[in-house]
Amino acid sequence: MQTRPFSLSILLFVFLSCFSLSVIGQDPDWKWQNPLPQGNTLRDVQFLDAQTGWAVGDYGTILKTIDGGSTWTRQNSGTTQLLKSIHFNDSQTGWVVGYSGTILKTSDGGISWISHSSGTTLILNSVYFVDTQNGFIVGKAGKMIKTTNGGSSWINQNSITAYDLNSVYFHDAQNGCVVGISGKIMKTSNGGNNWITLTSGTLNELRSVYYYDYQNGWAVGASGTILKNDNIGNTWTNQNGVNSYGLNSVHFKDAQTGWAVGDRGNILKTSNGGSSWIHQSSGTTNSISSVHFINTQIGWAVGEYGLILKTIDGGSTWTSLSTGKSNWLSSVQFVDNQTGWAVGGLGVILKTTNGGIAWTSQSSGTIHDFISIQMIDSQTGWVLSDYGTFLKTSNGGNSWNIQSIGSTNFLASFHFSDALTGWVVGDSGTILKTSNSGTTWQIQS
Repeated sequence: MQTRPFSLSILLFVFLSCFSLSVIGQDPDWKWQNPLPQGNTLRDVQFLDAQTGWAVGDYGTILKTIDGGSTWTRQNSGTTQLLKSIHFNDSQTGWVVGYSGTILKTSDGGISWISHSSGTTLILNSVYFVDTQNGFIVGKAGKMIKTTNGGSSWINQNSITAYDLNSVYFHDAQNGCVVGISGKIMKTSNGGNNWITLTSGTLNELRSVYYYDYQNGWAVGASGTILKNDNIGNTWTNQNGVNSYGLNSVHFKDAQTGWAVGDRGNILKTSNGGSSWIHQSSGTTNSISSVHFINTQIGWAVGEYGLILKTIDGGSTWTSLSTGKSNWLSSVQFVDNQTGWAVGGLGVILKTTNGGIAWTSQSSGTIHDFISIQMIDSQTGWVLSDYGTFLKTSNGGNSWNIQSIGSTNFLASFHFSDALTGWVVGDSGTILKTSNSGTTWQIQS
């Protein structure tokens, strides 16, 4: 039985609706097929060199690449919690934090991840290690914790704020900075034992802070906010962005060259330390969560619905490393173990001829939301939209032709018993029948 689809503001990217995303994300017997490499939103990305990097995100997602992002391997995080931040000091030792106080550590490049006790169930938003022993984590309600022994134990630090803290950066084991909501910026010069609140000049939420060196730091946040510091954190000045879209992450590779990414696929670049910013085309309207560059030319960005972007020319062009559709998909049918279709929002029809390894789009000619598909063989089938758009193909989906069904009621499900005879049901007791393959439909009481 078909049910009303989710609203278009909620994009589903797995058509196996009988299984939760957490199952898809963790169960090794289930493999993502669309989009690829997976469809959970990614929250943070870090690369150590041109080949080796990690990305983390929703439902305990941890991905690793050893070929610059061309292919990604899912690592077993051992959790279904949303993961917010990742930090590696070398190719073997890394940390991840997230919801419900989650702290994960790997000592083997991510082959295995071990859960560490944080002593809190609050959301942890950001992790930063200055070396293998000294690390700092910040999170919701001003939460701050610190380790000086590589995570064997974590110490609560006295926070002078109840505001959510979103990002942390330390120059060394003593000097660091945190940012959060309502324009909150604080600095420490004694390893976090004491914090000083600084004047940010804004009440906008600050989501990311990054320093290239002791003198040059930037913070970005809501409504296109960009702040710069050039005196070890004491004063911050507003820099003019390009638009008012929220910015989620900032990264610099020298004192002049940096990028900021954010909502609706927004990517900004500066080549003069932030005095001016230019817009770069990302090729997407999905929100971008995080950006990381290994030099002034090569960088990656990640975001909603498994989005992964890469540039090799300083951001002049960005190439998507993720493939497939991110429309919500509502119905799937296979006629054999190789050939199948999936349909969903905004008129999307996908077909595979190799058991789902690859999916190609078929043109439906409509932006109506499809809720059901039935193929009676490899050539003949129908697709139904929620408010009466009915399509038929006689050539395996190479072309789809609209059939008039004569109803504007919400339609929920249909079924054909053979190539000629079918029924449709929907709101207000609607039952329609065809005896000529959908050419005409008759109301049934």
